[in-house]
Amino acid sequence: AENVASVYRAEAEAIANGYNNIENCVQYEKKENYKLFTSDQLTGLPNKYLFIKDLSDILAAENRQNFAVMQINIKNFIFINQQVGFIKGNDILAEYASKAKEIVDGAENEKIYLLNGNNFYIIAKKERMNDLFYKLNHIELVSLKQNQIADINSLSIRAALYNITGDEKNTDTVIDRISTTY
Repeated sequence: AENVASVYRAEAEAIANGYNNIENCVQYEKKENYKLFTSDQLTGLPNKYLFIKDLSDILAAENRQNFAVMQINIKNFIFINQQVGFIKGNDILAEYASKAKEIVDGAENEKIYLLNGNNFYIIAKKERMNDLFYKLNHIELVSLKQNQIADINSLSIRAALYNITGDEKNTDTVIDRISTTY
């Protein structure tokens, strides 16, 4: 019954957005398929495909030296999953991702991505990285409090930072360099 309701909801949304003939419906489906292809289904954050595309665009830009890439993950997230189970663990991860997106996204060409598990990548201006790290390391989550996880109110993260120099030839260079510092 819920699947049927979600289909009707999606159709109503398509019609409300002006997708009311066959050409528009095809465009709507293309947009939805692209969204599915480029975003993590749990969190809605852009995924590895979009990270590679956006990083490639940054590396080709004139102002590429102004940017850095940060890789972060939530320390001991496996402990949280063991405490509350994967479903509630996913809720915690989704809440963290939502709050992290509010902190990071906004400025032009600055974005947070979820590549896999709880491994996030951030492309942002170099001068914002310290502030971003601080804020991302101090996110308080309602779902942690609700699940009463060992008196934890916020998650700790670990991070690796790579400042783009302009010498990078491709995205693999940046990913390899950040991975070796992690």
